[in-house]
Amino acid sequence: MPNWKKVVISGSNAALSNLNVTNSITGSAAKLTTSINGGANSTLLSVDGSGNVAYKAISTIVAGNTNNRLVTATGDAAGPLEGEQRLTFDGSTLAVTANLAVANDAYVVEAFLAGEDALPNSDFALAHGSTSAINASMAVSSSVGEVLTGFPAGETLAPGQLVYLSSNGRWYLTDANATDKSINLLGIALSANPVDVLIDGVVTILSSAVFNIGDIGNPLYIASSDDGANAGSVTGEVPGQGGNVVRVIGHYIKAGSGYSTITFKPDGTWIEL
Repeated sequence: MPNWKKVVISGSNAALSNLNVTNSITGSAAKLTTSINGGANSTLLSVDGSGNVAYKAISTIVAGNTNNRLVTATGDAAGPLEGEQRLTFDGSTLAVTANLAVANDAYVVEAFLAGEDALPNSDFALAHGSTSAINASMAVSSSVGEVLTGFPAGETLAPGQLVYLSSNGRWYLTDANATDKSINLLGIALSANPVDVLIDGVVTILSSAVFNIGDIGNPLYIASSDDGANAGSVTGEVPGQGGNVVRVIGHYIKAGSGYSTITFKPDGTWIEL
């Protein structure tokens, strides 16, 4: 009969060709085997906390809806989620083009390649086992490499000076005129006190910490006050006075305006004249 109605009773299974609901649907479980009609393209079905069902434009749910962007919460209960411009995933590569902060340990399962484009001026690529590509055009007061942090200074230090670690656990200015100031662990001071010290890497140092640096490509040594150099200086001249220590600490690689860029890799061997 055209006006007959179906009655769904507890414990039964009902098959309905169409269901028109003017208020909310309540139940222990609900299952839709087809679709809910009424939504247009670029819309999503939304259910609020009261069980109200509505279609909403995707732009009102996700701001910045661009392909491959990952979605993050904004903390606004009424506002849209955020499609992050600098956090994307294309199915194989997760790309982060902003700062990345790691609060705990991080592990690299395969190779770790440092540098935005590995070797941008070369046909070669950084292979497994390679660690970094360093651009020598570094600004003044810049460094790359291994740094020891938070040590006490034994005297007044300035960033860029050559220092050594004393037996008392403090850092002092070097001088090639004495073995106790030149044969210990060496570093380039990056701060005053407490002192951060570069012990291996590439660094820019001010001209005030350089004594006759010589030509680009030359080896560098601990400077000696016997030759007129200030304590804590590097030099391109081999110390020549009796009792002086000759020890290579790196190489001169680039000149700057008021500063020099050097590789810092102190030799573990030395000679006392």
